[in-house]
Amino acid sequence: MFLMNIIGNIAAFIPLGSCLPLMSDGYKDFWVTVLNGFSITSCIETVQLIFKVGSFDIDDIILNVAGVAFGYALYKAAVFVRKKSSNGKG
Repeated sequence: MFLMNIIGNIAAFIPLGSCLPLMSDGYKDFWVTVLNGFSITSCIETVQLIFKVGSFDIDDIILNVAGVAFGYALYKAAVFVRKKSSNGKG
């Protein structure tokens, strides 16, 4: 159960880290994307604390931000592969 919590928190925010740079040029920078991921997950945890829905857990924030960072790394890897494959054609 503990491992599923870790994997689930990371996996849930991978799409955010990989989609934000695709939606706006303002998120092409790693730190901008991670900071926004931190802000979003902090808001979610704060809402849980205020409304007593779920539980506020700093570990969730850390794991969610790790998911955002991992998603951003996947985005950068995809950009790299795309540039490498397009350089050979033309």
